[in-house]
Amino acid sequence: MLFSSLMVSLFIEAWPVELTYGDNQVLVLGTWVFMLTTCMALLLGAISMFEEDIPEPGRRNK
Repeated sequence: MLFSSLMVSLFIEAWPVELTYGDNQVLVLGTWVFMLTTCMALLLGAISMFEEDIPEPGRRNK
């Protein structure tokens, strides 16, 4: 929830910059690509935490 509100605030701050200064379009696009890839990585990490029947690295079954 915090990340989505951060994305909305960054969108509101970054979008008028792109409309005002055309030279910053690459910077804004790079920021969005970075934010989306970070969001996907966090989402995949959270999903992988909920998988069951995976042994922990430090434990051995005797």
